[in-house]
Amino acid sequence: MSKTEPQPQIQITNPHFFVLLTFMLVGTTFLTMPTTLADRVMQDGWWIPLVSMVVAFPFVYLIILFGRWYPNQSLPEMLVTVFGNVVGKALLMIVLLLPFYNGAGHTYFFTAFMNTHFFRNTPTEFIVPSLMFVIIIGAFMGIEVLGRAAIISFVPFIAFLILITIFSFGDVEIRYLLPILEQEPMRYIDAVFLFSSKIIATNLVLMLFFYPKNIEKKYEAEKMVYLAYFFSCFLLFVTTFMAITILGPDLTKVKLFTGFSLGQRVELGDIIERLESMLLIMFFVSFYFMNALYLYIFTVGVSFLTKVNNYKPLVIPLGLIYMYFALTEFTNLIEDSAYYFYGSFFFIIPVCYVIPLLLFMFTIIHRKRNGLPLFPNTKQKKKPSHSSYANRT
Repeated sequence: MSKTEPQPQIQITNPHFFVLLTFMLVGTTFLTMPTTLADRVMQDGWWIPLVSMVVAFPFVYLIILFGRWYPNQSLPEMLVTVFGNVVGKALLMIVLLLPFYNGAGHTYFFTAFMNTHFFRNTPTEFIVPSLMFVIIIGAFMGIEVLGRAAIISFVPFIAFLILITIFSFGDVEIRYLLPILEQEPMRYIDAVFLFSSKIIATNLVLMLFFYPKNIEKKYEAEKMVYLAYFFSCFLLFVTTFMAITILGPDLTKVKLFTGFSLGQRVELGDIIERLESMLLIMFFVSFYFMNALYLYIFTVGVSFLTKVNNYKPLVIPLGLIYMYFALTEFTNLIEDSAYYFYGSFFFIIPVCYVIPLLLFMFTIIHRKRNGLPLFPNTKQKKKPSHSSYANRT
């Protein structure tokens, strides 16, 4: 099997990894997911995150299994190791389309949010370059610096989330959750598949660009994957539950930024009211780290394809292409929504389902031929390095 030159090794701690993965999973969806789910299953949308969390759990274990099989490799190296240099890089090019298109779509969506609520007379051509400037800086600084910044930002993020939940809880009306299971079965399947694909599968596959290769304590990082996974699904469950029980399913269905609308309804006497400023900070923080990681992943992948050991010289030119695409590909929210709900699955299905399945099958066959355990135990972390599949090949 083919080999390529390794890129400079960068290590991040497990807490940094947990926070970065959480921001990737949450992203821009904690303000908009209630609308998406209510549009499909109305008042039953509140339990879709919980069901999706259970349904998608085998996929989480599959990603962790890849980490055990290839403890010193990123996803580009896994693909080249298993499929060879030509086929592996061709598959990598397909994978890189996902963060590129998703990042551009999220950038336009956040710009539309800012135009709607804050900078109504500011042209998109000014907001997008301003956002991309800070995103390019974050991607250029690298995942280690992003991890440190993320763990600092995580404290106010959680504090604001708790405050908004507490102050909004008094407006919850359980009657909005009834009747249960009123929609057609296919609508529930569609909602679960959408949540599992857009939120879970997409980000866990992209996580392989730095997990487990760039994690200091690789086997302990598995706990961080589980923790970030359950926490993110629970956070989206709380957001959807609050939106439906406070705004009602009909209003949640038509409100694009439902989480922001919840902050506007908060009123505690004349002292505490309109907490949407907190939600703006939370939204910007999660958007920033998700998109900075998308650009970082895209740049690292391109540097691997071009055999450039240091990805940083590529960040600025690729970031400019990224910015131009966000300005030209999406010109209104209808086009952005069409990509989010339909067009993105042309990338999600091959990248998140077909390629991981092929990687799983080929690895199983190779490990059987070489007498390696199919499911390595975490207690084997002190064995010599030659026991790993990557080194045996």
